[in-house]
Amino acid sequence: MRPAPAAGALAVALAVHGCGGAPPPPPLGSLTLAHRGFTESRLIAEAYAQSLRDEGFAVRITDLVGDADGPTMVRLGRLDAYVDYDGSVYLTQLDNPAPTRRVPPTTLWRAVSEGLAVRGVTAMPPAPFSNSNQVACTTAATRRWGIADMPSLARAAPHLTYAANREHLTRRDGLPLLRRAYGIRFGSVVMVPVDGRYAPITDGRAQCVYAFSTDPQLATLPLALVRDDAGRFAGTVDFRPFLAVSTVALHRMRAPARAALDRAVSRVTSHLTLGHMRELNSEVDLDGRPAQDVARAFVASLQSD
Repeated sequence: MRPAPAAGALAVALAVHGCGGAPPPPPLGSLTLAHRGFTESRLIAEAYAQSLRDEGFAVRITDLVGDADGPTMVRLGRLDAYVDYDGSVYLTQLDNPAPTRRVPPTTLWRAVSEGLAVRGVTAMPPAPFSNSNQVACTTAATRRWGIADMPSLARAAPHLTYAANREHLTRRDGLPLLRRAYGIRFGSVVMVPVDGRYAPITDGRAQCVYAFSTDPQLATLPLALVRDDAGRFAGTVDFRPFLAVSTVALHRMRAPARAALDRAVSRVTSHLTLGHMRELNSEVDLDGRPAQDVARAFVASLQSD
C-alpha cells in the first residue's frame, strides 16, 4: 500500500501518466522552496529539492532575496520552506544586538528555533559547518596601507572602495556593524548582486569585498582576509545553514510524508561539511556549472554512500 498524499498547505499533485507501463506513484505533496539568491544558498536549496523529489515530493524552487522575510512569506502561503542561516536569523529576524562575546552554538540554536516557532516556522537541524562573514582586501591594498586586522582597516578605509550586495549595506549585521563596532567607513562602495561581489575586485573597481568563509574566490584571487580578533563581525555567532519549514504544513502531513521529508532533509544536511560546501561553490562560481546540475550530482553521490 502506497503512502497517502499529504494534505493542506502542501497541495497534492497527482501525476498524469500516458501510455505504456505502470503509472508512477503519486507525489507525497508539492513544495515551494526558496533560497537567498547567492550561490551557496541556491546550491543547498537545490540539494534539498532533489533529495525531496527522490522521496516523492514535487518541488518548485524560487528565490527569497533582499529584505524578504521568510516567516512572513510562509504565513502568506507563498512558501512552504526556505534556506536560512542561524546567525542571520538571530541577528536580523529576531532583532538581537550583535553580541560582544561568543554565543555557544546550542544557545544560539535554541534561541533561533524557539523564535521561529512562534512565527509558524519549524527549524530543521543545522548543517555541521558555519559560513562566517569576512572582509577580504587585495594583497596590494594590504601591503600599501598596512591592513592586517579591523583597526588597521578602519584607518585605511577612507582610501578604499568596498564591494558588497545591497542587503549587506543595510543589514544590522553587515556594513552598519563594521561602522558601529570598528569605525570602518570606506571611501566609496560599489553595490553589486550578491553573486557578483568579486567582479569589482577582478576589474579593479574595488580593493575590499564582503566575503563568506566558503567563497572559492578567496583561494584563487590575490586577496587576504582581514583578521577580526574581537569577533564582532565574524565570530560571535555561527552562521550554519538550515531548512526552515512551515509548521502548519508539517502538522497537516500524514506520518509517511513527514518521515519522507525528514529522511530527505537529514540525508543532505549531514553531508554539508565545510569541505563539501567549498567544492560545490567552486564548481558553480569557478567552473561555471549550473547550480542545479552540481546539486543533483551531489545528492546522487549520497545515495551511493
